[in-house]
Order: sequence, then C-alpha cells, then structure tokens
Amino acid sequence: MLELLKKQSIKQSRKIIGFSIGAMILILILFGSSFIKNFKGPVDLNSLSLDEIPNSYVEYDIDFIYDVFAEKYNEYEDGRQESTDMYYIITLSQEKIIALHVDKKHFYTAQKLYEDSYDYITQTTLEPPATWKVKGTINKLDEKPLEYYNSYFSEATSFTPEEIEALTMPYVLEVGYVGKYDSFMINIAFVLFIILLSCILLILFQGLSGIYINPIKKYIKKHSDSVNIERLEADYLNGKSIDNVKVGQNWTFFFNGLRAHVVKNEDLIWIYRQERTHRFYGLNIYQMKSLIMLTKDKKKHIATLKDAYDIDYVIETLSQDHPHIVTGYSDELAKCFKKDYETFIKIPYANENNTDNNQESATTSEAE
Repeated sequence: MLELLKKQSIKQSRKIIGFSIGAMILILILFGSSFIKNFKGPVDLNSLSLDEIPNSYVEYDIDFIYDVFAEKYNEYEDGRQESTDMYYIITLSQEKIIALHVDKKHFYTAQKLYEDSYDYITQTTLEPPATWKVKGTINKLDEKPLEYYNSYFSEATSFTPEEIEALTMPYVLEVGYVGKYDSFMINIAFVLFIILLSCILLILFQGLSGIYINPIKKYIKKHSDSVNIERLEADYLNGKSIDNVKVGQNWTFFFNGLRAHVVKNEDLIWIYRQERTHRFYGLNIYQMKSLIMLTKDKKKHIATLKDAYDIDYVIETLSQDHPHIVTGYSDELAKCFKKDYETFIKIPYANENNTDNNQESATTSEAE
C-alpha cells in the first residue's frame, strides 16, 4: 500500500513538473541568449569590428551625446505626460554614428552629458564633459525609432543621402540591456528559472524518498494501539477508487496536494464540496475544487480532486455506508458546527427520525 501511495504521489506531481518544465523552456527561448551574454560579461566596444558590433553586449565610454532625436512618453487622462525613454545620437570610435537609448533610470546622467557636450561643442565652456561608462547591448533599431532616426539626419542635418548611409548605422546602444531585455528583467527571469529547477528537484527527491507518505506513517504510529499496516493495506486494496481517493470500509485515503493522508471513517462527522475561483485583475484564472472532511476532533482535512462529479461521488459513497456523517454545506450548518456542536452531531439522527415518522404517516394514511 505504501509503495502504491508513493507511486501515486509521484504521479500526482507530474502536472506540476510538466508545468515547471514548460515554463523553464519558455524562459530559455526568451532569455537564453541573454543569460549567455550576461554570464560571459560585456566586451569592450572599441575592440570590435563593424561586423561584430550588432547584437553585442558591450562596455563603452561615451564621450559626447550630440542630440536628441526621439522620446517616448505616457499620456494620462488629465493631460499629463511622463517621459519613459529617450533616444540620443552618439558616435563610435569606429567613426560611425548610432543611437543611444536610455530609460528613466539614466535620464539624469544622459541629459547632463548631453548638456555638457553642447556647452563644449559651442565653446560655452572649455572643459570637456566627463565620460560616461555604460554597459548595454547594441540592437537593431525598432521600426518607429528608426523612422525618427532617419528623419533626423535627412531633415536636421546637411548630410547627403550618401553621407548618411556612409556615416550611420541603424543600431542603438541600449543602456542596461542584455540582449533584448533590461538587465533587471534578465535577473528576475534567471531567479525564476532557478526556483523552477529547484522545485522540480525537490519534488522528485521528496517523492522518491517517500516524504509525501509520511502523514500516513505518522497516523499508524500515533494509533499503534488500534491500527496496524496490515489492516490499513487490506482496507486500501479492497476500497473503492474515485480519482485519487480510496474509500475503504474503515478508512478513507486521499491526497492533499502531493501528500497522502488517511482518516478513519467513523471519525468523520461532516463532508462537503468546496469550490473556490481564483481571480487576477477581475479575470477568472482557475477554479479549485476540494473535498472538505471534518472529524470529531474538529480537524479539517482537505482532499484535492479534479472535478466536482468525483467529489460528489466520494460524498455519496461515504454517506451511504456511514449515515452518521452530515453531508453538504450551508451557512446554517457552519454556524451550528461552530456554536452548538452537540446539536450538529445529532443532525443525521434527527433527519432519520423525521424520515421514519413521515413513512409511518404515509402508511397510516394509505391504510385509512
């Protein structure tokens, strides 16, 4: 029995492991190249040839920022605008012009360098601006920023189309990016990947080592004067299987998550189905269905099953063989259980008496 429950607990974990593996694969598809770049670290941009520049994770000392050519912002209902991204013009040591993209975290530093560069170029000051050492990835400009980039050179400069093509590259140095993603997002994705991997290894270890059946072992040890493994095994093997629940003559075996539990049927006093809908921003994400079982010591046991039909079948099976159990939920029953326990446990017998009286009345009426 214990080996069967151990195998069942491992089987129960397949869905979680499968979901985790799927999530890990998705993370690798989205962030795998960024993970590699981040692990290797940035390379010196000055050491790269023009052919090596695209998609490289680099470190670079920016001497001058020459101009602004695009800005992204959020516009609120009250008319306020908040800048989120700025695009500048910079040059490379390879005598090429590219774009520089910064987000709000770097606005102050970028804007100061831009203003200091302007003052130096216009000879307002003789002091050259302090260089700004950045790390980031040189990505291809997206469609909209590229449109503004091209417009800047064709409208705001005196360059000919041939000169523009010779001097510029349609790329952007995105500060703080590793690949296509911000370094903060990369770190979050990596931590999530490690957490998922750790969960898989932990679940497999606990499943294979039998930790998930420890509650049953503890039950046997606690009730060693009246329970032994042979009786439990016989009851389990002869029990009725309903999803991951085994309803035996004397005990009910069930899973709460991945852990196997057992409860004595005579100790059950109330069982009912519970459904909870989990929402995210007003959307129904999933509905969790559980079998709730309460025992004489007022302890609550929760069995997780796949659908409501199986839960109702367990309730029906238990109530048929054990009529002392109250079935179904209502606020009145919950109040009675909490406030007047003695009355609560007599409910099935009161219902039985009412049924007998009704049958007797019906027989008497027919005889008349």
